[in-house]
Order: sequence, then C-alpha cells, then structure tokens
Amino acid sequence: LMKFSRSLISKCIDISDVDDGTLCKTLNDIGLEVEDRRILKTPNKVVIGYVTEKTNHPNADKLGICKVDIGSEILQIVCGAKNVAKGKYVPVALIGAKLDKLEIKKSNLRGVDSCGMICSSTEIGFPKVNDGILVLDSSIGELELGKELCSYPLFNDVLFEVGVIPNRGDWFSLIGIARDLAVALNLKFNTHKEKEIKNEITPGIGRILNVSFDKSIQSSLCYKVAELDKINIDVSTQISLALCDNLKEDALQNLLAFTTYATGVIINAYKFDSYDSKISNDNKKIHINIKKDSGGIESVYCYEDKLYDIGIDGNDKSYANQDSRIAVFEASFIPANYISEVAFNNKI
Repeated sequence: LMKFSRSLISKCIDISDVDDGTLCKTLNDIGLEVEDRRILKTPNKVVIGYVTEKTNHPNADKLGICKVDIGSEILQIVCGAKNVAKGKYVPVALIGAKLDKLEIKKSNLRGVDSCGMICSSTEIGFPKVNDGILVLDSSIGELELGKELCSYPLFNDVLFEVGVIPNRGDWFSLIGIARDLAVALNLKFNTHKEKEIKNEITPGIGRILNVSFDKSIQSSLCYKVAELDKINIDVSTQISLALCDNLKEDALQNLLAFTTYATGVIINAYKFDSYDSKISNDNKKIHINIKKDSGGIESVYCYEDKLYDIGIDGNDKSYANQDSRIAVFEASFIPANYISEVAFNNKI
C-alpha cells in the first residue's frame, strides 16, 4: 500500500480543478486501486498564534504561563508542554473550539486563568510528530496571526491509500504516481529541477573514499560526501511523513525518508567514525567494495563489514545521523529482474 495526500501530490501536478471523486476514479482506472480515502481537517476556531512571553507557573513546576498573540488580542494560556517557548508560532484552540470530544472553555489552572489551549498535532486531528506542542513554520504558507489553520491546504487535506501492483514499483513514490496521473488527466507535470548548491568547504569524495566493485554488478550507485550542519525538518515534511507512517526521530533520517518517498530513489547516508583505526596512516581513506555475498546479493562493504544489501536491507549501526560531522550519501538503482530473482532465491 502507498499513502499520499492532495497537498503532497499538488507539489507535482495542479489538481485544484480535480475533485476527489474524479481523482479516485482516475487512480482506479490506471491500476492504483483506492483502498481508503480520509478527510483531514483541523477544527474551526484553531488559529495561528505567536508566543510573546513565557513565565513559570507560581504554583506548578511543570506548567508555564504563556502570552500568545493571535492578531486581534493577546491571550493568557497555561501550557505544560516542554517545547513551548517565546518566539514560536503555534496552533491555538480558542474558547468554543471543539477538539474531538473536548470543547475549549475558559479555565483556571492552579489559580491562573487560561483562555484557550496551545495544541499538539494529535489534538487537532493529525498524527503525532513530537512529544510536545506543534511548532508551525512558513512551510505551511504565510503565517498570519489569527488565521484559522483549516484555511491552509496542509490542514484541510485528503489522504488516499492505494494498492500497488508488483510490477509497478515506481508507484511507491510520489513522483511515480503524479507522473501517471498527469498523463491520465492531461495535466502538466512539474519536474522540480533544482540547481545543485556547491559547498566549497565540503571535502571532495575522492579525498574520503576509494570505491571498488566487481564487474558483474548490475546495480548502479552514486556517491556524494557532505559536511553536516544543523538539520531542520519543516513542519510540512514532518506531518507528511507521519501521515505516510515514515516519520523517524532523527532529522537526517527524516530527510532521507522523505527524499526516497518523493522520488523512489533509495538513499542511504553512512558515517565512518568507527573505522578511524582501520584507515592506513599513509592513505587516510575509507575503502568501499561493492560485491556479491555468498547468497548472490549485491552488497556494499567497508573493509569486511557489510553496510547494505542493495535494495534490501542495511546495517543501522553504519548509518549517519543528525549528529554526524561528515556523511557519505549513496543513491542506488536496482534492476527489477535482479532484485526479484535475488529475493526469490534467498527467500527474502
């Protein structure tokens, strides 16, 4: 099964004039059987707010008192989330808002009035993206204080779940589905061609790696090296990954997960800190060897350690994370006939 939303597919094709019924019929006609369709809409009276001040609650260690600007007025709201802080945009449920079975009312918490509620993603009807309140950013659109969240496409969306037939692995990507929809609906496909950003500080791949490979290898791989700085995953990407059951705790892994989900290209990022003792003093390079293992599976090795069975599974301990200093990125393409044969022969 593959999940995608209207707002996600709209990044590739303009479906503003295509209703849900037509979209479902077209998906079924091209072979993507629609298994489920779910409306995702934030309740009314949930608006964008901006935290201008946060102080400690005088009578409760785990509570804070927030001043929240909603454009027309400043609200005092008591909040217990650890990640609520001054300078953050947040979803605010106003008095009278109905969240699932909860209606927001003016309350008094430990002697302090609270006029509204700063919400988490689950409290407004979306999957969990963190352990606190949802922090908004400009990835959802222009942030306008007091504007209802349900007026933004991300928070007034439709989630589709479709079945993918075995010979159409390209449909396990957003671009793969959008491309076929564009043809079926006679719409222009947005290729999203971006100019590569050159980083003069990042060391060249040749200074980091030596790559060797057996001549019989059928897979194609591309390597890039990058020096990592702080990685921020915007709220639109977090929610999109959560809706598709792909959200992870690590920012770098979320970046890779979304890229693979969008393009269909499997991308790994390796760290090599643990191999320092194996690097020869005169070479200072990591050696990667791409060869078949005893089961005939084409695999990526670093010295004798297997990093990745190409197209199948990897060694989580070898993957880079958001705290890594340098990462080697690997994009791979695996011929369908090879992967099906290997999976069958090895009972994978």
